[in-house]
Amino acid sequence: MLVLIVGGSLPYHLNPELWGRVFYKVINYNWLLYTLLSFATLLPRVRLIRKNNWRQEADLIVVCFIVIGNGLVWSAYFFASYTSYISGALSFSLLMAIGVLAVLWHQHQKDQTRNQTSTPYANKKMSEEHAEPFILDLEKMMSEKKVYLDANLTLPRLAKMLSWSAPKLSQLLNDNLQKSFTEYINAYRIEHAKTLLMGESMMKMEALAERCGFNSLSTFYSAFKKHTQLTPAKYKALQSGNTSEIMNS
Repeated sequence: MLVLIVGGSLPYHLNPELWGRVFYKVINYNWLLYTLLSFATLLPRVRLIRKNNWRQEADLIVVCFIVIGNGLVWSAYFFASYTSYISGALSFSLLMAIGVLAVLWHQHQKDQTRNQTSTPYANKKMSEEHAEPFILDLEKMMSEKKVYLDANLTLPRLAKMLSWSAPKLSQLLNDNLQKSFTEYINAYRIEHAKTLLMGESMMKMEALAERCGFNSLSTFYSAFKKHTQLTPAKYKALQSGNTSEIMNS
């Protein structure tokens, strides 16, 4: 709407000086602002990538390349007096590379899904003796790498981190631990939330939920109450001995 209104009321052929100077700068700095905001949004996720699990973050890496490439194209156009001869080539080469990369990645994801779904599910549950080392490996992954803090964690991704098949992990959780994947992961997230509740008094619930790996505040409240039979506020008040706050909440 802004482009239509401004373009209609101040057409370029009647206002070349305005478009060539003021509007050109507004457009370029607006473009730069959104590119920098994209970098700022991605940076916390990028910092969580480890050398041994970067393959599980391929979608994030593709997005990072898009943002980085966008910044390079902006630089090429902004410094056009020095780079005008490569701006077009850089733009189209970048778009082509991103397109090919995205197609190859999604084909890889389809192949992975097909391979996982074709793995037959075991006919009987593992014995406790056989399951014990797998459970220890799983708990080690949770305690050392804290992968449960990733809001996008899925059962296939966790299985891949452990070098297991997805059906094997699902069987271990359901048959040997009597928990679904969501219940198992949320138990760790809620324990982490309890620690944050008592240690960071000024943190907002939205921020706390996000730091614990929940995609939404409502999901966090539901999971917390399911595991503790209390709301986060009541739990915090109970642990700190604030009876008046318990009555009010």
